[in-house]
Amino acid sequence: MNSMPCMQERGPARRAGVALVIVLGMLVLIAVLIVAFLSSVSVELRSAKSYASESDARALADSAVNIVISQIQDATCTPTLAWASQPGMIRTYDNTGDATTAYKLYSSNQLRVDGTFKR
Repeated sequence: MNSMPCMQERGPARRAGVALVIVLGMLVLIAVLIVAFLSSVSVELRSAKSYASESDARALADSAVNIVISQIQDATCTPTLAWASQPGMIRTYDNTGDATTAYKLYSSNQLRVDGTFKR
């Protein structure tokens, strides 16, 4: 008869121990999920910053090319003017042979210089 009370005391204690292990296991699982989520968020943030930086660099590179294309179109679109190109510049000439405008194809404060340039 002594074995019965001992078993009854051990049963609830064993259940409490199993419940404690289950709760601790769930807490560990939640902690692992939180750490994985935070890690994923930091990787995504770095990826987004890298993409934004790449987009800015590409836009700056494309803007330089687009400026040169615009300068070439402006210089060569007038049918009454003759034009001649040289490295870094296009000059337009009027009917008298005088240069009227210089279109610079490089970085400058003044990309288009108007006026008559004597030969």
